[in-house]
Amino acid sequence: MIVPTLVRLLAVASLANAYSLSTYPKLKAVYDRYNKANSECSALLQDGFYDAGQTKDGHYYRYCGDLGGGLKAIFLHRNGGGLNDMDIDCDGAQACPDDPTFQGQTSFKTAYGGYQGVQELSRAAGAYVSDLNATRHPYVVFGNEGSKPTFNPKDYGMVPLSVMAVVCNGQVHYGVWGDTNGGTSTGEASLAMGNLCFPSEGLGGNNGHDANDVLYIGFRNETAYPGYGGKNHAKWKGTTKEFEDSIRGLGDSLVKGLLGGL
Repeated sequence: MIVPTLVRLLAVASLANAYSLSTYPKLKAVYDRYNKANSECSALLQDGFYDAGQTKDGHYYRYCGDLGGGLKAIFLHRNGGGLNDMDIDCDGAQACPDDPTFQGQTSFKTAYGGYQGVQELSRAAGAYVSDLNATRHPYVVFGNEGSKPTFNPKDYGMVPLSVMAVVCNGQVHYGVWGDTNGGTSTGEASLAMGNLCFPSEGLGGNNGHDANDVLYIGFRNETAYPGYGGKNHAKWKGTTKEFEDSIRGLGDSLVKGLLGGL
């Protein structure tokens, strides 16, 4: 029927407008500054990382600490200008059918570094889940361990499972820091995050978003942790939209604290 179809289209359009980068002018200025040729990272934290499968053509990725006033942040940047791509991670409670590198758990399934893990946080919220589900929970793979070079965001004040901002496809989305990479590749997020960002690209374990136009921001403050102060912002058993909506208020407040406004 025409009317229900129109209602669905209007709902999608309204949702896209609500998350539009144009409604975040200060964040858009940051995105535009770094998503261009010859942009530079002035507060380098660690470099020498590569995209999975990328040939080493002189371009690499680096963790930068340029952003922040009272609140600090870390973001990924490509040398010579640009940001990062989005490969798809399917680790955790449910695998993607086409993921050749699936691992049965994420890095923060249980307590880590003095902070509650997924199991503890979700149990405290009365909505226990055994681990993050890549098809439901929008999360970012951030940090590198195992192969050199390494980078641990926790050393710079980030808290496991803290809220992260992802600017992609002209929109602003929020997820959590949900996993780390065992090698030297960067630019990876869960299938749920990929579908929020690029719903028409058919992303999967063997198919990512190749353009270096995604901005990942991690907040270097424990207030970004969903369980900070005994609160629990995240709807762990909700749909992808319900989960993101449950942390959007916290995410927006973190962006305001970082940039002095949205």
